[in-house]
Amino acid sequence: PRGYEIIKHDPYIARIFIQDEDQVPNHELSAYWKAIEKRYDKFVNLSGSVEESLLAIPGNVNHRWPHAMRHRMMNVNYMEAQHEIAEIKAPIRPYFYPTTEEREWARNERSKIQGQLIIWSVNGSAVHKVWPHYVEGINRVVAEFPDVTVVMVGNESSAMLAGAVEKHYRVLNKCDAWNIRESMAMCEVADLVIGPETGLLNAAGHFLVPKVVLLSHSSQENLTK
Repeated sequence: PRGYEIIKHDPYIARIFIQDEDQVPNHELSAYWKAIEKRYDKFVNLSGSVEESLLAIPGNVNHRWPHAMRHRMMNVNYMEAQHEIAEIKAPIRPYFYPTTEEREWARNERSKIQGQLIIWSVNGSAVHKVWPHYVEGINRVVAEFPDVTVVMVGNESSAMLAGAVEKHYRVLNKCDAWNIRESMAMCEVADLVIGPETGLLNAAGHFLVPKVVLLSHSSQENLTK
């Protein structure tokens, strides 16, 4: 369901069917995929193409390899690897597609903010996807750049983290106020997007807006190439 929210307006997707997390038990996935495969001329399964293959999971053998070996085997760009699995050649053009209404909403919100706008994604889906200096970072940006407004975005847990940032009229907390699609649409009209390895930064990846990605478990080659 979380993935559906992101891709539901992608004009290149003809059909989507949704399954809940763990709806199909892990030990039945092979049979499930085999049943789906029979319905199509070509079936590309990207399960495990990043996690397990290029991101070592605790408990797997490759998680215990020396760093140099992991880097040699896994320092591969995620998007390029998935395209090779699917046998699709470059150019690689992933894109987030805001609706007309979402774009109009974003432009309207942007018009309320004078000067330059930074969209700051506070945290991602795991504990290591939080830059530990985000409070100092936001406070310093606001102090040193009088023409900049920082808008913090994220979910309910992000709202708790955002509460630690010193209150300032040029720091807006929109965590859990804007939904994920609204936050992504705002990236297109921002002057800069900052954040850890999150869906928001992936969505901003092919917008022309400059980005600062705070890497955690991925390398520059893996994620930001």
